[in-house]
Formats: sequence, C-alpha cells, structure tokens
Amino acid sequence: MQLHLTLYSAPLSNPTEEHSTCNFLASAATLYNKCMRKDLLETELISILKKAGKKITPTRIKLLVELKKSTKPLYIDQIVEKVEGRDKATIYRNLVAFHKLGIVRQIDLHQSKTYYEWNEREDHHHLICMKCEKIRDFNGCDFEHIEKTALKQAPEFSKITEHSFELFGICKECDKK
Repeated sequence: MQLHLTLYSAPLSNPTEEHSTCNFLASAATLYNKCMRKDLLETELISILKKAGKKITPTRIKLLVELKKSTKPLYIDQIVEKVEGRDKATIYRNLVAFHKLGIVRQIDLHQSKTYYEWNEREDHHHLICMKCEKIRDFNGCDFEHIEKTALKQAPEFSKITEHSFELFGICKECDKK
C-alpha cells in the first residue's frame, strides 16, 4: 500500500481556518503513520511465513496481524470476528500450524475455550478473574530458580523447554459485587 500526500500552501484568512487545516494535517500524518506501520508489520509477517515455509495468503497475514497487535490472548470466536470473511475451520487450522511452528502460543486459562497469542513478546504470564474472565498480563516468575528446583526434584528430566504460569483470582471489580 502506498500513500502519497501532497500539501499545498495557501494564505489563510482566519484563525478558525488555520485550526481546521492543522487538524487536517495532523489527521493526514496519523493516517500516513498507520499505513507505514501496517506495511512494516505485514512485511515482517510475510518474512516470518517465508522462513517457516508457509504459503503467504491474505487470511494468514490478517490472522497474524490481529494476534500480533492484540494486547491480550484471544479465543477462536474473537479471532474469527476480527478476521472477517474467513471460516472458523480455516482459522483453527492456521492457529494449530502457527502453534507448531512456535509463532503463536496456545494458552490454557482453565476455561472451556482455548486462547492464542503472539509468541514474540517477552516472557510474560496471565492473571485471570474467575468471575468475569478478565485477563491481565504480568512479567516475571523467577523462572531460573523454579527451573533449578524442578530439575532437582525430577532427576529423570534433563531440561525444561518451555513453561506456562497463569494465576487465577477475583478482580477488584468482581470482588465488590
């Protein structure tokens, strides 16, 4: 996608017109930046798909865009809603493939649905409200200490390749009810 923006300068007759022009320019600059970020994001995702040996399709790009820009884990129905015009089975097959490749994390939040999120963010975990299902990320779990302790207690294991750490509780809003 290319966006060409040409600005013409003309004398302004009043301060209101000047304010309106400034708002327009700010809006145009914002739109331009969004387009540039979207192009960069799509280019990055195309590169990831190529490295993984996956065919590049509009569905896969849109799916990865939605997961990458999401600030919280999403379940299949939320993803299908965001990737309009694609059926649930196609989305699910792609999620499974991306999970196997390590592009996407599958998260068990002890609910009837499976959640997915982009796997490139720094190590983080989730705090989940058991009443309203609100999900918040948090960083840090002192993994190195936990890993050493776990491997000491289970000498038949040589290494830990991944971990998941979710905390369940009640959010303040639900606790007031």
